[in-house]
Amino acid sequence: MIETNCFIIKNNPFKSFKVHQFLIQNPITTTEVYDIIRQLSGSDVSDSSYRNKILYTKGDHQKTQDLLERIGYIIEDLGSTGINPFDFDENILREIFYLVLDRLALNNGFYPIRKIKRDGKKRIIPNIFENFDRYEELGLVHIIDKNGEICIARGLWFFLDFYKNNDVLWIDVYSPLVSLKDKRLISPREAKKKGLREKYISYIPTSSERRQLLEKLIREFFKDEVLGKIFFLDEDYVEIDLNPIRIGIEEDSRHELCI
Repeated sequence: MIETNCFIIKNNPFKSFKVHQFLIQNPITTTEVYDIIRQLSGSDVSDSSYRNKILYTKGDHQKTQDLLERIGYIIEDLGSTGINPFDFDENILREIFYLVLDRLALNNGFYPIRKIKRDGKKRIIPNIFENFDRYEELGLVHIIDKNGEICIARGLWFFLDFYKNNDVLWIDVYSPLVSLKDKRLISPREAKKKGLREKYISYIPTSSERRQLLEKLIREFFKDEVLGKIFFLDEDYVEIDLNPIRIGIEEDSRHELCI
């Protein structure tokens, strides 16, 4: 049996994912939209995604409406509905779920990376800016420059994936270079200019080390739970089996997921 980095979502909340819809009738820029979304999420009002003038929200829709109108937006309440990843843009569901992950990360001593790259993965690192000594003791951060200002942080990336029967959450180790002084990520190009490329390569874990790191980070993030529960602001939740899917190899060399 081979362990994967794929984890089953047991309760299937995304098959009919309850959201409230608001049509925003004012002209609005992308920057303004995401400022509003961050404000709503940061205030624990609702988590949202925006498509084609419609704000899909999950949380307290009355407080959401009040805030939008207070800011000065003309909105039309389109009511609540259930959406799924096959009839709607699946990234709407991902974006809302990743905002919930951000909140859980902050509550559990992690630091979410705000920007989502084109691969659609959500990335977090331990909050080394506030708890450096603790995470260094756990082996989740390593200083790699002479001035003690640049480190490798051992974090996680998440990718929510949708299938007909069971949705899954892919989780794996994420190891960026971080500037402790500037509180920002360092790109591979910048690392090369600083002469840190070889040092970084020396810290790439073996497959067994990577598995151990992943298990340690998952325990840290989910607080040693066997089932990870991630709650939305409307009290719906995602329940994740934190035992990874294993792949069984048949005698005829075919692979199948043992779910």
